[in-house]
Amino acid sequence: MRYRVDTRFLEAESRCDRRIPERADTLYVAGVPLRVLSSADDLLRICVRALRRPTASVVWVADVLALLEKASEVVDWDVFVEECRARRYATRP
Repeated sequence: MRYRVDTRFLEAESRCDRRIPERADTLYVAGVPLRVLSSADDLLRICVRALRRPTASVVWVADVLALLEKASEVVDWDVFVEECRARRYATRP
């Protein structure tokens, strides 16, 4: 079986934040280690895509809920908020 890995987000965001690869997690698929976005970066990716495609936002809401159900305890909320602010998706308090 072959897997296709979409690295466009990682590559594009890496230009903005070189720390994304450092925060990446390792996921094992059939014993093969794969680098995946951290929960905070994945949540940001989903939210950004929802903002850019408002007609598909219902699907992205479901993705956010699924991620939060499985990974809410491991989302680094400080990283998420700081990355949102760095990209001007959120303002400073």
